[in-house]
Parts: sequence; C-alpha cells; structure tokens
Amino acid sequence: MLQFTERREYFRINVDCEIDYRRLDSDEFHKARCTTLSGAGLSFITSEMLEINGEMEVTIESQLPGTPPLRAHIRVINVRELSDQTFVISASMSVLHDDDYLSL
Repeated sequence: MLQFTERREYFRINVDCEIDYRRLDSDEFHKARCTTLSGAGLSFITSEMLEINGEMEVTIESQLPGTPPLRAHIRVINVRELSDQTFVISASMSVLHDDDYLSL
C-alpha cells in the first residue's frame, strides 16, 4: 500500500475568485483571478508578467456578509506563462494586520 506524507505546513485549496493587487511602489491596482489559496501563499492568473521576488499587496474580498477582506503582503516565487500574455503567478504570503496596512 502506498503511503502519502503531506509535506506542506498548510493545505492548499482550489478557489475561483477575483483579487486586486498592486506593487508596493505603486497606487495602481490590477485585477487577477485567484486559483489556489493556503495559509502560506496563493496562485493567481494575470495578464501582467511579474518579476520573481517582486513584493505586492493583495486584497481578496470575502463573499460572506460581514467578513472583512483578506489583505496580505506577497512575494512572487514563480511565474509560468500559460499563453500569450497570460501568466500563472505563485506567491508566498503574510497576512497584514490593520496597523501594518496603514504603514504601507
């Protein structure tokens, strides 16, 4: 019998939701489609080629009434081109608290 050992600290879940992201040195937000989410990171599809190690802020709006959006600081760890001008971005994530968010 095969044994499976989960080596990830957090489980990854498949999602399909819109997110907003911006580079930390810019006020301009861009839209993307989040495809996976975990306690340590996320993946999303965008039409913008992003740089490895690029740092950004991401906002994921909740679909549940009364639940605040998830705001996080991310660092791009992988970029994969799906097709012409479509990229899958994988990023590590740290959740921002209100005090951290105000300091950006």
